[in-house]
Amino acid sequence: MDDLVSANSYRAKLVQNHISCPTILTRQGDRVSSKGKFGGRHNKAPPIAALKVFGAPLPDHYNALKEQIDLLHEYQSILQKRNEAKKEREDHIKLMNSPEEQAKKQDMEQKKMQLETIERQLESTPNRPMKRGPEGPGEPSGIITKRAKQRST
Repeated sequence: MDDLVSANSYRAKLVQNHISCPTILTRQGDRVSSKGKFGGRHNKAPPIAALKVFGAPLPDHYNALKEQIDLLHEYQSILQKRNEAKKEREDHIKLMNSPEEQAKKQDMEQKKMQLETIERQLESTPNRPMKRGPEGPGEPSGIITKRAKQRST
């Protein structure tokens, strides 16, 4: 039986035909007794994890195989990451070799050359003396900053 409603309808049909009804266990774990009682904690099947299940013990090489399977899954994910990185690298190389990037590179080289020529021109031009201020450190500028106080007589 799939659910509690279908289990109850099945039990009701058996009772109408005067056939004894066995205890019914649904797929959700509900238990319907032959008397029709259902619900509550005692009418619920215990979870399979709580039960001690009988069965053959696992083979000796089971753990080794399980470990190898886990390693293979890990290896597969590493290979996928490697292939993605390889594809990304190839795409980046294609982008770097595109005509658009080559034009940008050439433009950058031209601007570097212009910068170098401007720097050379700045180095070759003599520095003009400033209007005010000392010409060298520690030298007087020749400009009197304060006037001497005149005495009136």
